[in-house]
Amino acid sequence: MPRARIRFRGRGEGAGRAWELPISMIDVVFLLLVFFLLASRFRQQEGVLRADMSSGGSGPPPDIESVLLKVDAETASRERPVFTVRSHVFRSPDAGERLVAHLVGLARIDSRVPVVIRGGGDVPFWMVVAAVDACGAARLEKVRFEAPPRTRPAPARPS
Repeated sequence: MPRARIRFRGRGEGAGRAWELPISMIDVVFLLLVFFLLASRFRQQEGVLRADMSSGGSGPPPDIESVLLKVDAETASRERPVFTVRSHVFRSPDAGERLVAHLVGLARIDSRVPVVIRGGGDVPFWMVVAAVDACGAARLEKVRFEAPPRTRPAPARPS
């Protein structure tokens, strides 16, 4: 079968090769496209977890009374922490260790008991961190912070 030749009219020799460059670039772009399509990894769609969330039978979760952990500093030196848990006050050089032992006892009863840490505005930050560390050492799961209640100053009387 004879091949048909297309002759482009142009000026001078090599004028017909002007179309060869874009055609070969299209081939290269096509090969690159095929390469990246074959080399890429497609993410699989995440599966759907079917769960029955009906409220039949279990009832509401029981209310667990939260434990208030007050953090304060000794009034004289302001260098030793004072921890108060319910009616137990821990103040001494080993207050942190005694607090951990007390919180471990609470965690044995129920590790989901919520602990509320309340530190005053004048308490050094490291004392609050020591209380958080004690809760972590006791493996208590629910720990949150609370600001102390504000006391409003008496309104000024105009003179």
